Order: sequence, then C-alpha cells, then structure tokens
Amino acid sequence: MPPKRTEDYGWQHGQMVDGNRFHWKCNYCNMVGMGGGVTRLKKHIAGGFSEVSKCPKVPQEIRHAMKIELESSKIAKKKARDDRDELDKRAGEYPPTDPYEGLGDELDPDIRAAMEASAQERWQQNEVQRHRAQFGRSQFDAGGGSGSGSASSGLARSGSVSRMFDRFKKGPKGKSGRHPNIIDIDPMAFPDPDAQQQRIDSMLKKDKKGKIGRAIAKFFHFSHIPSNAASTPYYRSMIATIQKEGPGVEPPTPYEISGKYLDAEVNDIHAWVKTFKQQWEMYGVTLMCDSWTGPTKMSIISFLIYCNGRVVFHKSIDATGRFEDADYIYALLEQVLGEIGEKCVVQVVSDNGANFKKAGKLLMQRHPHLFWTPCAAHCINLMMADFGDINRVKKL
Repeated sequence: MPPKRTEDYGWQHGQMVDGNRFHWKCNYCNMVGMGGGVTRLKKHIAGGFSEVSKCPKVPQEIRHAMKIELESSKIAKKKARDDRDELDKRAGEYPPTDPYEGLGDELDPDIRAAMEASAQERWQQNEVQRHRAQFGRSQFDAGGGSGSGSASSGLARSGSVSRMFDRFKKGPKGKSGRHPNIIDIDPMAFPDPDAQQQRIDSMLKKDKKGKIGRAIAKFFHFSHIPSNAASTPYYRSMIATIQKEGPGVEPPTPYEISGKYLDAEVNDIHAWVKTFKQQWEMYGVTLMCDSWTGPTKMSIISFLIYCNGRVVFHKSIDATGRFEDADYIYALLEQVLGEIGEKCVVQVVSDNGANFKKAGKLLMQRHPHLFWTPCAAHCINLMMADFGDINRVKKL
C-alpha cells in the first residue's frame, strides 16, 4: 500500500509551505517549489531531472538514497498500473465458460470443431430470426417477394437451391407450391423457440442486473460500507453517471479521489457557504457553541451557525491543556463574532456550565442586541442526572 502523502520519505528532507502539500521547501538549500509536491522535492534532491534544478548542498549519500527511492516508486507505480489495467480488463469481460464441460478431459479435435461450427451456425440463425421478427422478411428470402408463398418458419432457401427440389414447386394437380424450407429437410435444424437467446433489453433487467448487483455488493462488503449507503441520492447519481458515460472510462484512482475530486467538493461547499452567508443579514444567525472532552483528556470546542433552518459548521478550537474559564470562553466567542459579523448574530447558544453561563452574560453586556441561551438538551441531561441521584430512583 503506498504511503500517505504527508508520511512520504521525501518529507524527511523538506517541508510543506503554508500547509499545502503541493508546495515545498528543501531542508538543504532552502529552495521553495510552488508545485509538484513531494515528488518534485525528491527529484530536486536526487538531481538529473529537467523539470526542477539540482540541489547543490545535499550530501551524496542522501542524493543516492533518493535516486533509489524514486526508481522504486516508479517500479511500484508501473506494477500498480498494470494490476489495475488487468483488473479493469477482467472486470469488463464476461465470466469465462466452457461449453465442453462434463465431456471429459480429452475431446476429439474433429468433434470439437464440429461443435464450434454448429454453435456458430446456430448463433447466425438466431440473429436472422431476431432481425426478421423486428424488421420483417427480406425480398431476397424465399416467399418474401410478390407473388410467392410464405415460409412458415426457419431459413427458406431460394435460387439454385430451390431448383434442386422441384417436388416442392408443384402440387399434386400442377398447382404451384411453396419454396422448400430448411425445416422440411432437417426438422432439428432449429432449437426450441423457448431455448433461444434472450433479447438484450431483457438481459439487462435480469442477468446483467444480477452481475452488477454482485459486483457492487462485493465492493460494499469488502470495504465495510453500510448497506444503507445505497439509499443516499449520491449513490443513485453515481450509478446514473456511470451508465450515461458508458464503458471504456477508467475509474478514478485513490489519489484522484483524495486529491482533485476532494478539492472540487471543498470548493463546492465553499461556494454553497458563500451563498448561505447572503442570508445572514436578512434572517440573522444563531451561534452555537459546544465543548467536548474525550477519554484521553483532549478538549475540543466547536462553533456552528444556524440560519433560516440550516446549520453549517464554522470551526473547531483545540482547547487541550487550556484552562476553560469564563474569560477564555468569552475571548473565543468575541473572536468568532468578529469572523461572522457582529451585526448578523442575534443569539448565542451554549451548554449550561458555569463558565459558559458567565461568558454568555459578559457577551450580552458587551453586545446588547444579542441573547445568550443555555442548550435545552444539556439542561435536560443535567435534570435527568439529578433525578438519578435520588435514592428512590437509584434503587430502580
């Protein structure tokens, strides 16, 4: 499994610029690269690449080790690409079947050739029958032209072949009869109509749906994805897009999903939040503040914004190791008010702790137009905890 981008060996010899993994800085010559990420950094250290200059200060042993790293990475990527191509090729093929299964390990070559020729001829016959059923008989078929009789079924012969069977052309009293039909010669020439191949549209609804269902279910089960994820609208949208684009399109790689496609989703969210902000001054917003402390004593304070029936996450603060008194909470609330816009906030909701309660009162004194409200859910939790401390309730 390839290493995570932030854990790549190359980052031991460089660092990200402003937290952007595509921008880097060399630890040896302090060169800053504004693109290419850790791969460009490793090429800079190894030297010998046209897209980036060679680091003049890196030790030779590090340069040699980086060249080995790049070569190993190239080989691993080629193997992964070949494996993916093979997997895509196998996934796009129908499951292999053996028409001679059960006939023994040894099969006479003449018998096998005859069976293959018979199967090919049967397929052609079925295709002709299907075409006639959909578009009608051709004028070149026996019985298809004007003034001629009709063949009941099968492949009717015409031309020189029909002349070989003059007994079919005249009836007992000299009346013209029908042209010969292959079924008159060999009644077993055609299989039972019920045994013929299904139409493509019916197969899509039956066999192909089963194959697609098995493939999707295997992905869900192997990846530990809950089955109810298939009820989300994005699942339907994904399937519809795949069907629309058709076969031959390569699926996205894990790097693309966590890279450019994730960035595209982030940009969409930012665009949506930007349109959402336009409603803040019209309807006013409620700032919701919630603190959480885990079993490892890690403390997080989250801020959410409610407006016009919608909630959006604003940011989280790592308060681990900080003394969360009223002054600290008040300072955080003032900071968030400045980020959102003081005039837009009409209410602040937080838990009912003494520190939050005091910070809320300080906030109302500083900003008379807004109100602090304790969280109703937290109040109910505290009430139920008090009920649980009653002796009569403890015994239940």
